[in-house]
Amino acid sequence: MEIIKYSDFSHLDINQSVISIGNYDGIHIGHQYIIRELTSKSIRTSSKSILLTFDPHPKEFFAPKGHKPFLLTNFSEKANIIGGFPVDYLICFEFNNKFASMPAEDFVNNILIDKLKVSEIIVGYDFNFGKDRKGNTDFLEEMGEEKGFKVSIVTAKKMGDEVISSSHIRELISRGNVRKAARFLGHNYSMSGSVIKGKNVGKKIGFPTVNLSVQNKLLPADGVYSVLVLVGAEKLYGVANIGYQPTFGDENEHSIEAHIMNFNGDLYGSEVSVEFVDRLREERKFSCVDELTMQIEEDVTTAKASLMGK
Repeated sequence: MEIIKYSDFSHLDINQSVISIGNYDGIHIGHQYIIRELTSKSIRTSSKSILLTFDPHPKEFFAPKGHKPFLLTNFSEKANIIGGFPVDYLICFEFNNKFASMPAEDFVNNILIDKLKVSEIIVGYDFNFGKDRKGNTDFLEEMGEEKGFKVSIVTAKKMGDEVISSSHIRELISRGNVRKAARFLGHNYSMSGSVIKGKNVGKKIGFPTVNLSVQNKLLPADGVYSVLVLVGAEKLYGVANIGYQPTFGDENEHSIEAHIMNFNGDLYGSEVSVEFVDRLREERKFSCVDELTMQIEEDVTTAKASLMGK
């Protein structure tokens, strides 16, 4: 897969393409269905498969200053997951004022038709784009009839009675229900970050932790989680805490830290990825360090059982 981000793609030698357009935040199982349709149809028609997306997310771009991060996947995470499918090109547009003000008709004519030679567009049922969000599915179908390309609208995918959507998954993660979110995503919710120096509190009580600096990602609800920690090419069992360390009087300092089981290496300055498997309990204040230590020992045992087979 060739990735083209914020740059011209006029060098591409394309005679015909099947295209999907969307934010694809999270790459949940509904998104994955669309991507499989995209690649399958491109192979059947000897066309190039092209996925068009945006960065930053339009909701992030229009959000007021100081809003809380809500992304399920940043661009590099998104590209990594999409790269697992036989997509020919991932093209990412910079979502800025100029792009936001582009009329939907100009986008179709100047980009999809003139530059990318679209023969079919595959989008979700709730898709819209262009200035004032006028480029909805009805608009695409009208343009398709006029310009000679096919439009396929993928209906909402459900799990039971619940519609699978990025917004619903965000709600689940915000409540700490990472196990259910993983069923909707088709993979564990994860985040990557740089390992930064902490206060070595965990090390002093026998449970050293890595402290992560994570940028612009939706954080699960405060609490203790069983996690898988990717260190190099190895996935290790761990227990993560998101919160304020109230037992040590750090109520004003929010942190993400993970204890990696059976690991003693120094990861300071490294990039580490953490996959959230299950929420074990709420964060709470303990009366003394010994009580906290006993609880962490119990958390490690519970986490190990939760992670078996993962």
